[in-house]
Amino acid sequence: MTGASNRVIARRMDLSERTVKNHLQSAYRKLRVRSRAEAILKLLGRAGLRRPAAPPRPRGDTRGTLPPPRPGGDPSGPASPPPAD
Repeated sequence: MTGASNRVIARRMDLSERTVKNHLQSAYRKLRVRSRAEAILKLLGRAGLRRPAAPPRPRGDTRGTLPPPRPGGDPSGPASPPPAD
């Protein structure tokens, strides 16, 4: 199905909502998950599928990237002065 509610699934399959809920709960127990979303992610992982990669960013877009490391130290801290001779 395509993300349908238990009510919609029940109507389409001529079942009660309770029967649909029971079948889903049984599947969740067997998969060791707690929700439809977890079940989908687990099944996609078993099938060797992964989430689609993010679309490529336009050239020159540096959002979300770290600056290059500073010489001689911690990339998050101030640059260290060169050693004295």
